[in-house]
Amino acid sequence: MKITIAGRHVEVTDTLRSYILSKVEGLERFHDGIISVDINLGLEKNRNTVDMVAHLVRRKVAKVSEESNDMYTSIDLAVDKLKRQLRRHKSRIKEHRGEIREVEGPGEDRRGRRVELIRREVALPKPMTPEEALVELGSLEQDFLIFIDAETGGLKVLHRREDGVAELLEPQY
Repeated sequence: MKITIAGRHVEVTDTLRSYILSKVEGLERFHDGIISVDINLGLEKNRNTVDMVAHLVRRKVAKVSEESNDMYTSIDLAVDKLKRQLRRHKSRIKEHRGEIREVEGPGEDRRGRRVELIRREVALPKPMTPEEALVELGSLEQDFLIFIDAETGGLKVLHRREDGVAELLEPQY
């Protein structure tokens, strides 16, 4: 996860930077699809403002803004608000990925073993790059992800092998 910190009329000291990093690095527990977080600190009169933008996989963005009299309080409030948004987003993803299973009649393979065919409807995600698909695969319980490549527009399959290596399958038509 890439973290960018910028200050507007505020000097970002080492203690402030380390405090922000300790708070923001903990966000990965709530959503494992965070690509980067941009943090803008501001000071106007007596108001300390914190704007956070979290860039997630599938080009999703979570934005929060908080202000108070103390910079550390503003940071805490913004991180708490961002945690709630990330939890909500992750639960929406889980609800959306329901599956419908149909079991076809049993059959046998070439070796005489009993085989059942299970049909599942798979909702293809929005087009993404292979790097985004790799992050998405890490958040799934499955060993594969079918996606449309954002660059080529072709159908691709990302497969996690038993040795833990991710393999990108590119079907040829």
